[in-house]
Amino acid sequence: MAGSAPIGILDFRLSDAAAVPFEIGRLETTHRIRTSTHPHRHSYYQIIWATGGAGVNAADFEEHPIRPEAIFLISPGQVHVIRVDLPLHGYMLLFTADFLTLEGPALTTTAIADLPFFRPGAPNPVLTPTDQESRRLRPIAQDLLAEFGESAAWRRHMLRARLQTLLLALGRVALRQGTHVAPPTSSVARFQTLVDEQFRRLHRVSEYARLLALTPGHLNDITRSATGQTASALIDARLVLEAKRLLAHSDAPTAEIATYLGFPDPSYFGRFFRRHVSRAPGAFRAAIREKYLGPR
Repeated sequence: MAGSAPIGILDFRLSDAAAVPFEIGRLETTHRIRTSTHPHRHSYYQIIWATGGAGVNAADFEEHPIRPEAIFLISPGQVHVIRVDLPLHGYMLLFTADFLTLEGPALTTTAIADLPFFRPGAPNPVLTPTDQESRRLRPIAQDLLAEFGESAAWRRHMLRARLQTLLLALGRVALRQGTHVAPPTSSVARFQTLVDEQFRRLHRVSEYARLLALTPGHLNDITRSATGQTASALIDARLVLEAKRLLAHSDAPTAEIATYLGFPDPSYFGRFFRRHVSRAPGAFRAAIREKYLGPR
């Protein structure tokens, strides 16, 4: 594995250097989704809003039905695969982190940074807008679609402003559903970001506490208060998630996966995995492939 990602990553494709790293299209025409037999992850953000059709979106081993008015938020690095049972209608949006954070004023100073999704270390909710919320969201998506199809002055800025409007509107839906995450400036949010960046190298609460200038006990207390889990549990959960991804979606031997994830030896990794998943790595790989991928 040698430090490289063994699961296929789809990069954002720009047709030329002046292109905007943003796309929007209709699921029934330009951005049709077909059943995918190969789980994958993206280097960009993706929003899928299904207004019709049926299927299943399996994201990091959690299956979510695709039904009318379901909105799926997919972060960079998240592994997912889609099964389409009935042709989908609606919208798909793709955009890079740079499109939000590097072009124009920094979004960390706006309400965008407070959105209860697209956070490192925190799962994205599946949004189910009410009829009234859908009526408010639809014109925003239509405006984005129209602007994307034109080449008027300040197109890039208009797309970015309207995407921000859509994200804020989706944030309201998430809050109405009761989705909450730690404030982005809090020690807990910084800890979650660090875990997402360093989980292969750092496995101990004390190592993260040192980086945050906190005591391990205090880090555990504030993490438990904000998330309901200890800091150690969140570190272990990130390791388990990546181990599951590698076992399911790569052919790397268990010993190679153990090394990639920073475990001192395969037997220690095996005990760690069994403690959290209640089955050996090899048994998990066989079962998950039979469920999602079929015979290989």
